[in-house]
Amino acid sequence: GESQNSSINFYGNVDVGKQIPLSKLQSLYDVVILAYGCQAADKRLNIPGEDTLEGVLSAREFVAWYNGHPEFQHIGPIVERCLWKKKSNTTN
Repeated sequence: GESQNSSINFYGNVDVGKQIPLSKLQSLYDVVILAYGCQAADKRLNIPGEDTLEGVLSAREFVAWYNGHPEFQHIGPIVERCLWKKKSNTTN
């Protein structure tokens, strides 16, 4: 599915890496969120930077954080740093 407003685009059921390269998404958008089904264990996407880039979170971690789970409070500063860094890089 697709949803758009003035600042957010949502595209569902897209196979990143097969239907479109992650690098293409990163060149088109300021922030890219890859979300996938929440399971008991985090699913690996096997994409470059998955283990080394700050702000690469599993759906389970992200959902637990924005739902206010106390064990995932540490995710908030990570999201904030990533969004602030991206905003700072695009306004220069």
